[in-house]
Amino acid sequence: MSIVKKSITITSEQNSWLENQLKTGNYASDSEIIREALREKSERAKDVELIRNKLMASEKSGFSTRSPKDIMKDTKKSLLLDDEV
Repeated sequence: MSIVKKSITITSEQNSWLENQLKTGNYASDSEIIREALREKSERAKDVELIRNKLMASEKSGFSTRSPKDIMKDTKKSLLLDDEV
């Protein structure tokens, strides 16, 4: 992966936050903080898109004849199986 140098403009509040993050010693540079924030934003966007797609598929599938209790039971079972994979 190549590195591209960018110049950005941030508010004074954002700059203070960056400086405070650097003071913690968890980051070596502003760039490291920004890259991590971009990775987290990218992952969040993927999660939102996944949820949106599932909701749209659910809406298109129509109404269920199952009870809310049965739906919850099946959902919990499905989540447990996902954790085992």
